Amino acid sequence: MPSARRRKELGATDPRAVKLCARPGMGLCQGRVCGYATAALTAAHAGRDVTEDDLRGLASRPVAQPVPLGLLRNVTVSHHDEEGA
Repeated sequence: MPSARRRKELGATDPRAVKLCARPGMGLCQGRVCGYATAALTAAHAGRDVTEDDLRGLASRPVAQPVPLGLLRNVTVSHHDEEGA
């Protein structure tokens, strides 16, 4: 986690920003293993205890959301951008 330790240089002040800049919690477990450690290290560098908000930002989220096929059937594709090229 060397990049996460460079949080100030990266401009990351909270665990979610550290995750986005340095990529801890982006593996297969999506932060279930290192999420608390990332939050704790970020809070310690800021001189405070881990808060609920620190952990909320690292909570697991679905990578994708199911979309009904009927909704996709009704999608219209616009070629407007291609005309200007």
